[in-house]
Amino acid sequence: MDPPDPPAQPRRRKPSPPPDPRYHPALIDAHILDRSIGAANVAAVERILELTRSTQLMVLLPCSVKHELDRPETPADVRRRATDLIYSLKLDLTPGEARLHREARAILQGNAKPGKHAMDAFHLVEAAKWGSFFVTLDGRIIKKAAEIRAVLPGLWIVNPVELLAIFDQHGATGA
Repeated sequence: MDPPDPPAQPRRRKPSPPPDPRYHPALIDAHILDRSIGAANVAAVERILELTRSTQLMVLLPCSVKHELDRPETPADVRRRATDLIYSLKLDLTPGEARLHREARAILQGNAKPGKHAMDAFHLVEAAKWGSFFVTLDGRIIKKAAEIRAVLPGLWIVNPVELLAIFDQHGATGA
C-alpha cells in the first residue's frame, strides 16, 4: 500500500501591489492641507494638488471631512484649499458598510475613549467605498494600516509622499 500523499501546503498569495492612482481615486484627510506638516509633505501635497488640477490624479475629500472643516479650530487656509476639491457623496452606510465601520472603529480605538475614532473610521469606509487610497499623516491610522487593510482589503493607507511614489512607479512602468 502506498503511503498517503502529504497534505497540500496552502498557497501563499504574493501581496498585490497598490493600484495605479491615475485610475483609482485617492481620498484625503483634511489635515494634509495644512502647511505645517513639514516641508517634504507640503511639497508632496502641492504636487498632488497640481496633478489633480491637471486631471492626472483624482483626489476627493470624504464628505465626512466636511464636518471637520466646519469646526472653528480648522485653519482658514485648510478650508480655502479644500474648496478646490470635490467631496464624495453623502450616503447612509449599507448594513455591510456599517459592519466594516464598527470593525475599523474597533481597530482604531484601541485603548482610547469610546467613540474617539468613530469619524476616522468613517473616513476610511468612505475611502474604501469611493476610491483605493486614503492619504493621511495620522499616526494611529498609519500604524494600524495592515489591520485596517484586513477589514477593508481594497484600501491602501498612505502618506502624501508614498502616494506620489506609487504614482511615479506606475508612470515609469507604464502599467
